[in-house]
This record gives sequence, C-alpha cells and structure tokens, in this order.
Amino acid sequence: MSAYDITDCGPEQAAEARDLIRGVLCGEFDSPEDPANSEDLQEIERVYTRKGNRFLITMIDGEVVATGAVLGLSDRDCELKWLFARQDHRREGLASALVAQLLPFAVQHGYKRVLLEIRPEMAPYQKVYRRYGFADLSAEHAPRPKPFMVIDF
Repeated sequence: MSAYDITDCGPEQAAEARDLIRGVLCGEFDSPEDPANSEDLQEIERVYTRKGNRFLITMIDGEVVATGAVLGLSDRDCELKWLFARQDHRREGLASALVAQLLPFAVQHGYKRVLLEIRPEMAPYQKVYRRYGFADLSAEHAPRPKPFMVIDF
C-alpha cells in the first residue's frame, strides 16, 4: 500500500470526492439513489465547515481514494456519512483510519451517539461496522425510515 494522507476536504478536492462517492454507489453498487442529489454532498465546502461537521478525504499520490464525514443532526446526535474507498484501495485500512479520526471528532464535539445509515448495498459491511463499535438501532429511534446502526458514548 502507498503512503496516504488524511485531510479535510477542501474546495479543490470536493468534485473528486463527489465523483468517488457517486462512482461507488451508482457504479459499483448500482444504487438507485444518486448521492449527487444530497444537499450536504452538493455543498461540501459550506456544510462541512460548520462547527460539529467534518468531511475527510484520504489522498494517495494526489488522488482522493477514500472519504468519510460526520454531519451533526442535533446537539446529541451526528451521522457518519460517505464512508467509501475506491475499489482499487479497499482492504488497506483506509476506512478504519477515517473512522479512527471521525469518532473522536464526534466525541470532542459533544455528540452522545453516532448514527450510520445502512444502505442495502452496504449490508455485507455490517460486520466491519460492528468492529468499530456500531450496533443495530431500532426503527423507532432512527432519524429516517431506513435501517441504521449506532454507537452510544
């Protein structure tokens, strides 16, 4: 594996980060939901510079190869979002390295729980999310009518 740098996503990397996420979801996973329609992804620079939000990218040789973000939902809750790695850089620990920075960020900003939406194409990764400490969240406690996992601090 090449050396990598994890950094906050700036305006110069935002389009590349969006393309990576869209490529994974719509290309590899054939998701019917286009992430390009998500307001926070359209406005990375505006949304993720607000206090309590953060969008990280992993760079290798000047290219964005992985993404992950924390988006505040309330004073108590935040959501781990856009945790994706390019197919040619999976199983290199990049997502784990992002999570290792994003979860402490959530704690430092006073969040009591981190939510993670489990899209149908992500179901096979639930075992990995459990290693990070996530557990299933009952539907009545989810912020949207979709399956979620949660970490309580």
